[in-house]
Amino acid sequence: MRRQLPIGIGQSKETLQKRRKSLDSRTCPGEPAGLSRTTDMMEESPCLKQTSDKRRPMLLSPSLKIEPDVSSDSGTEVHSDEHEEGGQCLSPKSLASPSSYTSLASISPMPSGVDLKSLLDDTFPHSPNESLGQEFTEHTDSSSKPPRRAIDILIGGERFVLGQSSSDTSPHSPFRAYAEKGEVPSATSDTSIHDLRDELAKHYIRNMKQITPLPWNSKFLVDVRDVSLHYEVLQEGKRPGDMHRVRLKRFEDVFECKGLPGPRRIFCQCIPGVRKATLLNKVPVEWSRGRWMFLVERFQLLFSINLLDVAAEDTLWDTLRSQLPKPLSVASIESVKAFLLDEETQWSTLFLIDGYDERADINGDIRKLIQGRLFPDSCVIVFARPFHYPDLMQWMDTRVEISGFSIRSAYRLLHNYFPDNPHKAAGLIAALKQYENVTAVDVKRTSLHIWLLCVLWDDNPKKPFPETMTRLYSEFLSCVIRHHKELTREEIDVEAVLNPVGKIAMDGLLGKKAIFNLCDLEPVQDGINLLLELGILRSGSKCVDIMVPSSLLFSHTTMQEFVAGRYLASQLQPHNSTHEHLPFNTVKDALALENVILFASGTTGAAGKVILSHLSKIYADELREHEEAYYREQMPTAEFEEFRSFVVLCLRCLYESPVRKELCQCCMLDFLSRRVRLDWMGVPSQESVALQCFLCLTATEGTKSAVTDLTLSFHDYSLKKPEYLFNILHYVPHLRNLTVHLGTCLEKECEDLSLLDQPLGCLRELCSVHITGDARRFTGLSFAFLKPSENLTSITMQDVQLGGRLARVAANFKYLPCLTTLKLQDCGLTGEDVTAMSEYLYHVPLEELDVSFNELGNELCSLVTKLVDLPSLRILRMCDVSATFSTIETIGKALEHMNQLEELYLAQNEVDAWNYRGCWEDLVQNVCHLPKLRVVDVSRCLIGSHNLALLIKGLIHTMVESINVAYNEATNETMEAIEENLPQLPYLKTLNVSGNEISFHGVYYFGKALHQARNLTSLNVSYNELADVAVADLAGRLHQVAGHLRALDISSNPVTEEGLKNFASSMEPMIALRQLNMSGAGWQSFHLSDEAAVAIAQLLGRLPSLERLELRWITINTRLPGCVKQP
Repeated sequence: MRRQLPIGIGQSKETLQKRRKSLDSRTCPGEPAGLSRTTDMMEESPCLKQTSDKRRPMLLSPSLKIEPDVSSDSGTEVHSDEHEEGGQCLSPKSLASPSSYTSLASISPMPSGVDLKSLLDDTFPHSPNESLGQEFTEHTDSSSKPPRRAIDILIGGERFVLGQSSSDTSPHSPFRAYAEKGEVPSATSDTSIHDLRDELAKHYIRNMKQITPLPWNSKFLVDVRDVSLHYEVLQEGKRPGDMHRVRLKRFEDVFECKGLPGPRRIFCQCIPGVRKATLLNKVPVEWSRGRWMFLVERFQLLFSINLLDVAAEDTLWDTLRSQLPKPLSVASIESVKAFLLDEETQWSTLFLIDGYDERADINGDIRKLIQGRLFPDSCVIVFARPFHYPDLMQWMDTRVEISGFSIRSAYRLLHNYFPDNPHKAAGLIAALKQYENVTAVDVKRTSLHIWLLCVLWDDNPKKPFPETMTRLYSEFLSCVIRHHKELTREEIDVEAVLNPVGKIAMDGLLGKKAIFNLCDLEPVQDGINLLLELGILRSGSKCVDIMVPSSLLFSHTTMQEFVAGRYLASQLQPHNSTHEHLPFNTVKDALALENVILFASGTTGAAGKVILSHLSKIYADELREHEEAYYREQMPTAEFEEFRSFVVLCLRCLYESPVRKELCQCCMLDFLSRRVRLDWMGVPSQESVALQCFLCLTATEGTKSAVTDLTLSFHDYSLKKPEYLFNILHYVPHLRNLTVHLGTCLEKECEDLSLLDQPLGCLRELCSVHITGDARRFTGLSFAFLKPSENLTSITMQDVQLGGRLARVAANFKYLPCLTTLKLQDCGLTGEDVTAMSEYLYHVPLEELDVSFNELGNELCSLVTKLVDLPSLRILRMCDVSATFSTIETIGKALEHMNQLEELYLAQNEVDAWNYRGCWEDLVQNVCHLPKLRVVDVSRCLIGSHNLALLIKGLIHTMVESINVAYNEATNETMEAIEENLPQLPYLKTLNVSGNEISFHGVYYFGKALHQARNLTSLNVSYNELADVAVADLAGRLHQVAGHLRALDISSNPVTEEGLKNFASSMEPMIALRQLNMSGAGWQSFHLSDEAAVAIAQLLGRLPSLERLELRWITINTRLPGCVKQP
């Protein structure tokens, strides 16, 4: 069943169409941009007729209580935000409401490492106690008249005045322009908030519409509209280590991304140097200009907070007051206080918080705001580097990554730097396309590196291209120093200043200190002016009134890390091979100082050798014991990311080093000498170039190492993946196991994998090959690598187009005497392919066969008849193969002769015949001939309750451990059969009966025999007809399996709030339970009373092993009885 979005997220299609028509009617195509619209045009708009319209009004007052409409599940097209740079966005989001964002309780999925007992505090999401079905209403005073010189209009809860518009804003901007000075409309009594919005909009447009990317060139400005970033929502999958990425068209789309329940705490992670300040400027400016419609309609107030401007003793009010003009600060702060303390308006405030990297230890109101203990219904976006992920995600509900710039945007920025010399910009672009080193790759993602390259290219376009990040910064610094000497004509010893300032930079990074006063800089007191002129330091905060006078900062955090890395390298001399000077001794410390380590490794060869040796020691101490779990994807996502990031750090350190060949000969990365796994890798990217360099050096310079296991998972939006694989496979001649997850194609066209035939054919020791694509968008693989081999044991192809190709090479199977696993999922196989393959399968000792998700129909019969000749076949997967009546009959008859079968998967095979259930009778009865059967999956086959009862009776003669009969129209008859035969199913561990028609009597029968399920670890009864009495009865019997039940799912049943409370109250301690899903039905959300919420919270105390709790489509109050009241 298709999953539905929670009620309150989005609007119906009809509502959106009305909104679009309303906006189109306000747009005058014949009028030039920037000119004001006439009164006659506005009078024709339906927006002005809403007060007399009897239908639901679309334009609402700011003080009006709004109830949510029923949501619609609509997809989101993947684009970057560069499509809306040229003009106003005319694709408004749905009309938001307080209930849409404050009435949703989603405590699932929970980030790993979160203490479930924390749910007992006052951080529960809030929901107003109003009816969700109430119609929109608006009360207007018929006697009120609009002013003569200005027409006051309410649009989406915001005020706009016709008569004079700003040339720098769109009609949807919160900034108001009046016909005459001093004439303020009186359509709403909340004028103070609107005045504050005006001042904030003016402030943001005046101070943030342009950025200064180079601190030593204040005249070079870039408009934020010229910069388009790529945004991706990162969502953890149910499998450990699994990560789903959703590309957003614009940043504002994060609030309506499919599957996200109205985020209120967002962690926006940024790679170093991507200039998150660009987005921090872009969001307020687009809100002020009204270009991002959803932000305008969703948030009445927006505050941008830089933690570098916040003193330790400052309150939140002090911080907000610093953003306001002096005359309005006192009165406006009082209005903001009232606005935030009101639960009805608190939801429409957005806080942007920057500087967490430098002030992660900040306490007080800001930390409470981030944690949700202060103003929990407001929206907070925290910008930080990825290594803060484990700490921040315990408070955040959404994770967004700024993955860099689009190539088109990067090239446009290059042209902006050379406005009078386009030929020089074209030459730099050609050089970037020619080189594939880390700098050329990273420049397309990092704006800071774009500007550094522009400076170097402008200085000498004939100079060799820097191939490492360390060389880029070193050459840039040398260039700046040389120009400074030419300008001043003075000989200065820069090194005498850089070394002590490097120590200050290192101490600042270790102490989380980014702002320095004159006392801190006393060792370089005489060189401060020089450092300012070189652009290494800059003067203090913009908000100088709250900062210590004469405060100084580094021009960029990456510049601080560069000088700190140079200092660290100077301390690691060749004669001193100890690690006493290294400031990192754990994985977390190393990742926090990632750039410092890279710069130090690239400065001197001796430093690189010491650092890599120390990183190997850290790996042996902390990660070696988790190595198997990492390579098998059996560890939590946070730990998996940490492991992966550490591997990438080691590879990049080797690449940065000027003596990388020598280091590889010494086997400095011996823990990567045999097995390498790298997930979520972009092509091209820093990690992809570093990995290719490592594999090349391993093949040419390594004396003891030879990579035998290679696992690669590509980013969905990577380019040239087949070409990259073609290159690196030549560097692993001794490869035995290859696993490649290609992801999706960036373009709509398919990608050709024919390049892989040649390198795969050269891998003589290859034992297993696993290639996974997406939606058959990867074609051209001809299986030419299937040459006679006594080593190849496993072939797995998934979502790779092989239709019509397998038949030509099927004869090669007879030359593979050790082939035991053959998986061809969703490969577009034809009947000709299957028939040709079946003729040669008897030559191989096949143990596992998978042809799922191929439209085979009757052609499958020829393959099934040959399977009886495979005495070693243990696992058979034929899910969704468009099975026919004769296909199912043939499979049923073949089961009589397959007594070695251990796992049988036939899911999603709905037979299209008038007596479709009759063909299943032989199959369900013949399972008794499979004494070793452990797993049976016949879900979504609609085989009926009677056949399921026969299946259960046949399974008593097997060793079955897992039974999946979901969505098969099962009734209480099936549960009676399970109750009767449960004593004879002693090995049963997993039972899935979801999506059926089971009611109270079925659960009652099953519960009576539950004590016989001595090994049951997972039970799924979701999407059935279990009402309040049924789930309460089940909860009262679960104590019989309390010692071994690990997963329980009762979601999407017609359970009310009272039933959920009784379920929680009736459940006794379950010491082994790790996963519990009590979500409501997506089509019928309900509100959980305080008493029921407390009962669930108390239940957590009886579940000591619980790791995952799901409460989707259920609303919970923010403050529960007994909790401390929020300020």
